Amino acid sequence: MNDSFLSLAPNDPIGSKSTFVRNTAILENQQAELSLLESRHSYLDEGERLLDRWWWFHGGHVQGDLLSVVTTQMVRRGPRGWAINFEPTTTWITTLQWRTGRILKMQPAPNYGVSPIYGFSVASDQQWTYLYGNNHLYGRGTTENRVARVPRGRLLAAPTYWDGEAWTADASAAISILTHGTFACRLFVFRHGNRWLATAKDDEFYGDEILLFEAPQPTGPWRIIQGFTPPTKSGDARTCTYDAMACTLTPGSLLLWWSNNAYDEQFVHAEPAMYRPSFTQLTLAASAAKL
Repeated sequence: MNDSFLSLAPNDPIGSKSTFVRNTAILENQQAELSLLESRHSYLDEGERLLDRWWWFHGGHVQGDLLSVVTTQMVRRGPRGWAINFEPTTTWITTLQWRTGRILKMQPAPNYGVSPIYGFSVASDQQWTYLYGNNHLYGRGTTENRVARVPRGRLLAAPTYWDGEAWTADASAAISILTHGTFACRLFVFRHGNRWLATAKDDEFYGDEILLFEAPQPTGPWRIIQGFTPPTKSGDARTCTYDAMACTLTPGSLLLWWSNNAYDEQFVHAEPAMYRPSFTQLTLAASAAKL
């Protein structure tokens, strides 16, 4: 989950017994039971405040007991508040023990930049791991998606970039593999058997529909094969949906989840449940199940 509030129910208003934290590690077992992992790691310099700088965890790759995760450093550029007042400044690779959530090390990514952030989502075939990137987290104009690749699981290897015809070491030659929407379209790519699928919330905060894409290759071309319109938490325009992600549930269905939020931050402070994620089983349409 990219941006959600998880807690035991019921919630108290923020500032009483409930509070927000930037990151947490949660383990889900095969029975879909969730466990909160005990992991403490200081990300701040001495005297620095949590509200001024933090880290955002994105796509990753598991090898044995280790999980490598693409991580962006976020710095506040505006008034304290929602994440839209922050900008990514650098990209790192975080290595942790996924069974415990313990962070072992954080290292600068080979592509240290953030335009685009390569690794917003990560997917692998037998030989390569693909790092999908967009040019900002939530900013207007996040409609282009690019892709780089490294040898399978080697997130600290120097990536090559898709230029429309071949893979190149020149990051500036990378082209958009999908440009969609007017505000934002951030591809979350995953494997469904041998298929390349991706989800994206159409225009994020300001759209209505979650889109399901498919491509014959990790580089595209991507086409929409199905859509789903999730309800908002409040049932009206006070709240919004965004950050659509998915994984395989059965050969004919996906587990689809997304984040919820309110346009007025105080609404969520008073009722934190509005910030909880939503989950649903999405059955692939007959036209999308077998192509």
